[in-house]
Amino acid sequence: MKYLEIKDKKGYYWNDHDMVEIDQINKDDLLKLINHAEEDEFEMDMFDEKNLQNKAHQIIYQSIHTKLTDFLGDREQFKRDVDVLYAEAVGEYGADIETETGEEEVEGEEEINPDEIPF
Repeated sequence: MKYLEIKDKKGYYWNDHDMVEIDQINKDDLLKLINHAEEDEFEMDMFDEKNLQNKAHQIIYQSIHTKLTDFLGDREQFKRDVDVLYAEAVGEYGADIETETGEEEVEGEEEINPDEIPF
């Protein structure tokens, strides 16, 4: 779905109901855009100064587009980092995961009684 759009020489954003002119955006709308940017179907029109006549629309649209583009690039790197960390943790603590399923017990571990926890 397209969340940032340039149409009829104006910038628009999706506010979860309809497309609204970009100069009407507020902090809650920005947060919604960031949340939607985490979805795989997030789309936005490329910034093109020639297609936006209103100077305020140019500035706001360019700023939001740049920040979302950076976020999307960082999101992919973040996903890769998480996948690597997860794979390392499963490799290192795989025996502990098996213990929870009851298939294999790790030697030296005792069951903890919740009543004996001091807090």
